[in-house]
Amino acid sequence: MAGRSNARPPERALPSKFRLIVADPAISGGSIMQMLELPVPLTMGKVAALLESKPAFRFQELCENRGVTSLDVQVRLQGLDGQRRCPLQTDEDIEVFLNNLQISNIPVIEAQLPLENSFAIASEHHQRGVQAGRQRGRDPRDQIEELEDANFKLTRATDRVERRLAELERLIATTDERTERTVGIARREMNEVLDKAVQELNQKVAGLKEDDAAILRDLDQVRQHSNSVQQLDAKHHKEILDQLSTFALRVDEQFDEVNGSLDKLQEEDQRLDTEAQAAREDHRIQLDAHLDELQRLEEAKVSVDMWQSEGNAMAERITKDVEALKEQMKEELMDLNTRFGNECELTTQRLEKEQSERAERDDLLDRTLQETTSRLDAELARLNNDTQDKFKEAREALEETRQSLSTAIDTQVTDLSDKTEKHFDQLEHTVEHKDEKIHTRVDELTAKSEATFQSIAERMDAMVQEERARLGQLNQDLSENTIKVRSDLHSAIERVRTDYEEEAARLDADLGDLHMKYDVAKQEINFFQSKLKEQRDWTEKCLAESGAVTRAAALESQEGLAATTKMLHALRDDAVSFREKMAKYISILQHSSDQQGEALNSLEIHRTSMRAELDALTKDHQEYTGDMDSWAKDTNVQVERLFRALEPTKVEWRIERAMQRTKELKKPLALKSSSFGIKGIGEGFMEFYPEGNNQSPEGKAVLRLYVPPQAHVRYQCWVGKDSDGAKEPRP
Repeated sequence: MAGRSNARPPERALPSKFRLIVADPAISGGSIMQMLELPVPLTMGKVAALLESKPAFRFQELCENRGVTSLDVQVRLQGLDGQRRCPLQTDEDIEVFLNNLQISNIPVIEAQLPLENSFAIASEHHQRGVQAGRQRGRDPRDQIEELEDANFKLTRATDRVERRLAELERLIATTDERTERTVGIARREMNEVLDKAVQELNQKVAGLKEDDAAILRDLDQVRQHSNSVQQLDAKHHKEILDQLSTFALRVDEQFDEVNGSLDKLQEEDQRLDTEAQAAREDHRIQLDAHLDELQRLEEAKVSVDMWQSEGNAMAERITKDVEALKEQMKEELMDLNTRFGNECELTTQRLEKEQSERAERDDLLDRTLQETTSRLDAELARLNNDTQDKFKEAREALEETRQSLSTAIDTQVTDLSDKTEKHFDQLEHTVEHKDEKIHTRVDELTAKSEATFQSIAERMDAMVQEERARLGQLNQDLSENTIKVRSDLHSAIERVRTDYEEEAARLDADLGDLHMKYDVAKQEINFFQSKLKEQRDWTEKCLAESGAVTRAAALESQEGLAATTKMLHALRDDAVSFREKMAKYISILQHSSDQQGEALNSLEIHRTSMRAELDALTKDHQEYTGDMDSWAKDTNVQVERLFRALEPTKVEWRIERAMQRTKELKKPLALKSSSFGIKGIGEGFMEFYPEGNNQSPEGKAVLRLYVPPQAHVRYQCWVGKDSDGAKEPRP
């Protein structure tokens, strides 16, 4: 029995019934199946009890044929879920199978007896089938003679039926001719009536077309008049749009002039900033020259004792002056920053105020233009709606006139034309009056816009003059404060130099630590590379073994396919003969009228004999398939034994340069051997820890042997010529 599965089945509702199948070559048809109630829980013992308790399975008879009792026989169970097959060897396997149904709702459990005497049973059934196929002597010949007599009688009855059918066909043909003549006469009369009706309808349609053409001519006149009115409206609308476009271009030009003035002011501001930066750079260069000169003087001066007191006094005075200059410089810088910030805020506020005022004026102008444009669009839309409404009324009137086909069409068209002309005259007068108002309003807005832009230009000139004066004052203050800043540069340079030296010392210490960590990482990488190489060798070995097993399986499958093909050819030949016989019997049955019962009985007899032959062939095929399965299992066992016999019975691992590797490998690093196989035990390897691992005592080396579970190995460890003898680990 295989090991017990540790996986717990998922919780799900179990079916109430299941199918139990007993499969055996000795059973007619190959298997016996029954639907049974599913006991909870279902175990191996309960399945065996069901097999013994149900007489339909013939379990006792099958056991007697095998030469065993029902208590000693070992039944092989297999779960069937669609195409999925699961071997059932324990009670837990049955529970897992029932809880994991994927395809079918009703589980199927197949029971098979061991094939101990399969070869003898197969040969016996084969001999029976051969004998049954050869015993076709006198009895089938007598039956065939009886069938030939029955066939002669059926032939005469068939001739009588054929004569009656010919007479019936002649009567049907005569009736069809009479019916065709009657239908032809009725069709001609109906065609004449339809032709008359079509002619009358065509005359009416022609009259209606003439009336429609007259109405269309009147509509063309109305359409031409409306097109002329639409052209005049489009012309006026185009003129108004041209005037608005010209006004928008003038406004855009004035805005472009204002933007150009602002760009010039920004360029002037950038130029002043550039001059300030150049002056600052010049001052810095002069300060560097002075510092170089001071450095040269400090290096060239000679230390004299008589000037010591004066030098000390001078140093104290210089220190006091420098501190005073620092304080004054800080105050000046703070004052300068405050003034510069105030000036920036004032300038920003003025610019924002001017921009907001200009934006408000622009918004007012845009709103005025939009209101005028929307009002014009509304008037034009209203005119279009009125025109469309009148056109709609005209169409409705024309449609009513067409439907009524009365003589009042001319009068209504004349009235409609008068009304349309009168309405168009009113529209022309209204459009001219509104066009004059629009031109007047546009001229007023143009004058106001020109006055607004002129005042904006004057105000921008005044702002430019103020900004130039302020920037000149700022340039003067900057030049004065730059001179005060020079004295602080020397102390700042010394402070930076000191910080640089401290940072360099710290970086040297960090680099030393980094080099140490790099050495450790390099050692770990070398160890990983050795492990990776060993893993690659083991993978190549496994692939070679898998290739050998695959080739053996391919050879087995080819042999099984050849045997199956041979069996299928034999079945096909039998099927051809069976089809010929069945065709003969079917032809006899088709022509039988008087002795149909006797023919059916003979056919049933032959069907029974053919069924017996097919059952024999099926049994032979199943027995042959079982033989091939057992042969494949024996071959697999022999191949596995051959591979195990070729594997070595002894493994020896020699560690070269052990002292040097002991110094190189630190705790808990280890040295791993290559994987090996020994007498059926695959994928084994050893690990040697020179300094021990994290769980071993201090100062002791560790040697580990890794083999698959349940492996029994005898080992012996040598250190030079010393050994403590062979040992066997006990699980």
